[in-house]
Amino acid sequence: MSEPTQKREIGFWTAVSLVVGSMIGSGVFGLPAALAAFGGISMLAWVITAFGSVMLALVFAHLSSRNPATGEAIKIPAKT
Repeated sequence: MSEPTQKREIGFWTAVSLVVGSMIGSGVFGLPAALAAFGGISMLAWVITAFGSVMLALVFAHLSSRNPATGEAIKIPAKT
């Protein structure tokens, strides 16, 4: 029997999902409590965080498209 093969690539939407999921997972518990004292301006912090998440996803999508080998998107920034 031949073993199933999997594609080892991270596309744009996969990278966006990973970064947004990480931001939501790490910030959903601590950020609201820390920003509650500031009132409505705290929504601006959420917008800035969302923008940063999208930018980081674009960086990882670009790195993974230029370096398709497994783990290269992580190795390249670590080398510099």
